Amino acid sequence: MHIRNVVAALALLSTLGTSAHAQGSSAADAAPAASTPAATAAAATAAADADKPVCKTERPMGSLIPKRVCKTAAQWEAEREQSRKMIQDMQQRTGSTSGR
Repeated sequence: MHIRNVVAALALLSTLGTSAHAQGSSAADAAPAASTPAATAAAATAAADADKPVCKTERPMGSLIPKRVCKTAAQWEAEREQSRKMIQDMQQRTGSTSGR
């Protein structure tokens, strides 16, 4: 049962990690030029985009029927971070190491 939870968490993390990475790179590109008026407008647009729902199609564990899930970009990021922390905690508790 414990291994099944780790595998599920890793699958979730990998799925969320790729979309969060793509969203994070565009926000990081806009941040350095915040002193210009265009950059300020871009930052305001990015903040508005963070409140827009982002919908993804996911397949719940144990089901073959996909389900559409909509959350804000901030909620997707928080979920990804929570999954990362959960995996890290599990690895530390079991004393597992990656390839050592």
